[in-house]
Amino acid sequence: RCVPDKQRSFALGVQSVFLRLLGTIPGPILFGVAIDKSCTLWDINECKTKGACWVYDNERMAYLLMGISAACKIITIIFVVMAVCLYKPP
Repeated sequence: RCVPDKQRSFALGVQSVFLRLLGTIPGPILFGVAIDKSCTLWDINECKTKGACWVYDNERMAYLLMGISAACKIITIIFVVMAVCLYKPP
């Protein structure tokens, strides 16, 4: 509704690029960092290289994952409210 009919496919393409960049790339990275932060016992080999996690702190992992999800939801709500308040119909 915000763009002319001739530019609709271009606008949908731009929207798709933004959704991919802001939705699919940082999400797995943030959740991976949260999972790594909740590890309490790492497998360390002879070369002192950190490997897989053996024991997780389940309560900390739950708080971290819920915190990330809640923060993203709050940011989404803020942007939706801004869009509703600032949108002016043509």
